[in-house]
Amino acid sequence: MTAEALEQKLIASDGQPNDFLGSSVAVDGDTAVVGASGDDGQKGAVYVFTRSGDSWTQTAKLTASDGAAEDQLGTSVAVDGDTIVAGAYGHNVGANDNQGAVYTFARTGAAVRQETATLTASDGAGGDQLGLSVAVDGDTIVAGAPFDDGANANQGSAYTFARTGGDRTQTARLTASDGAAEDQLGRSVAVDGDTIVAGAPFDDAPNPAQGSVYTFARTGLAARLETAKLTTSDGAATDFLGFSVAVEGDTIVAGALRDDVGANDSQGAVYTFARAGLAARQETAKLTASDGAAADLLGVSVAVEGNTIVAGALRDDIGANADQGSAYTFARTGANRTETAKLTATDGAANDEFGFSVAVEGDTIVAGAHLDGVGASSQQGSASIFFAAGSTSGGGGGGGGGTGTEGPAGSASCGDGVDNDGDGRTDATDSGCAGGGAFARLTPNLLRPSASARQMGRKVVVRIRGRMVGNGGRPCEGRLKIGTRAGGRRVVTRIARMGTNCRYTKQYSFPVKRLPRRLRPRSKRLVLNVSVRYQGNAGLNPDLSPTRPVKVRR
Repeated sequence: MTAEALEQKLIASDGQPNDFLGSSVAVDGDTAVVGASGDDGQKGAVYVFTRSGDSWTQTAKLTASDGAAEDQLGTSVAVDGDTIVAGAYGHNVGANDNQGAVYTFARTGAAVRQETATLTASDGAGGDQLGLSVAVDGDTIVAGAPFDDGANANQGSAYTFARTGGDRTQTARLTASDGAAEDQLGRSVAVDGDTIVAGAPFDDAPNPAQGSVYTFARTGLAARLETAKLTTSDGAATDFLGFSVAVEGDTIVAGALRDDVGANDSQGAVYTFARAGLAARQETAKLTASDGAAADLLGVSVAVEGNTIVAGALRDDIGANADQGSAYTFARTGANRTETAKLTATDGAANDEFGFSVAVEGDTIVAGAHLDGVGASSQQGSASIFFAAGSTSGGGGGGGGGTGTEGPAGSASCGDGVDNDGDGRTDATDSGCAGGGAFARLTPNLLRPSASARQMGRKVVVRIRGRMVGNGGRPCEGRLKIGTRAGGRRVVTRIARMGTNCRYTKQYSFPVKRLPRRLRPRSKRLVLNVSVRYQGNAGLNPDLSPTRPVKVRR
């Protein structure tokens, strides 16, 4: 995180001892979701926090309509757009104790959320523990059942559910082709576009409990095939590779929390694998902490988004505080990755286990400390959220570095490339050098704009998200016009809204018949050209992004 990053501690308004808030965390845009698996006699709960300006406020507490003691709702959570997903691995289904279930909640507005579905496995059995891990991307929900027997005791599996309107249906049960007893496939799961990733941390691959990671192709609603088994080049017994997994785009990340680094037993490590094609994946990096020590357990949790990889080290000792915990960030630049920050809680204490869970989205990182004591409330738990500060209007003074003034327009100070007034902006980007109007005319762009598209039956679904930067603190709330072209022809135009936090996300679809006829067959390679135009504050440059090519997954 940058020096301007803010930190806020998230706690439940009704928190009690042994709630274990921070058992799981997820973040999407202005919404952070935090699981509290021990709430109310281990029925469990999920808390929702929403950002407004530079603060995060609790806006909802989600519980299961049929929740019971020891269900442990919130052991795992995920959020994508309007959908929040939470696992309750201890839920009893009929006479099957601990078969497990997954709950979904609609996100409508800031505070109104309703339970929309309870997902269970059609062939579930007692002790499967479905929901120990969950993930969601668009129309697909994935849930791990690491103690599902199948052909072998506790071999494990992962289930997928399609999201079609308000109904969700089980579409697949994923197992490893070489699965064996006690592998526990599904201890962790992740999904991004066409790729589903599932960890089997106790797989003998080939050393006892070395661990492995499996990938599955997502083709259509129901057809998913195992495409790769990932192991490490330096793997050893009890590394537990796959205890945590994450995937975005071309990068798969997997934690090996018991990996020995040098003479440090169980220091832990994180591995990355390139995703190239359906089956060709290669180990590209091994990430360790520069100040790592024995038993830190780096890799107990992992997350990836854009150029940032985050990994938790829940047993890291901070000063005299044993097992306070920490989280490390690593920059992703081409094939090289470098440790960029170590995050700890400002009020951290011994045995908090900060980093037990982590999540990242854009400039926001969330880390759970599920054993944190809040006041006299032992192990109530908390989460810390690190995020970029909102810009403040520029001009004149400012903290740090400035020795004079910037402007007026045409003066020498507006062409010297120096931040003369210490406001973080130079020359044409400074309000003192901009001429005309109440707002400076800037050249904003998109911070890590991302887009994906896939064909689903007779329609193509497109999702785009991003954030305006370079606006100098000026209001950016307004309308976005998203244009989509294929084969030189305009296909569809959609409107999105940008919030006061300068972020936007939009998912839309169009029928395949709108494509040029030559591009309609699935056998054809299809690339859409997506562009975004800002139609808000007149003081900001209306051209936000160049045309972005997006390959359609078919």
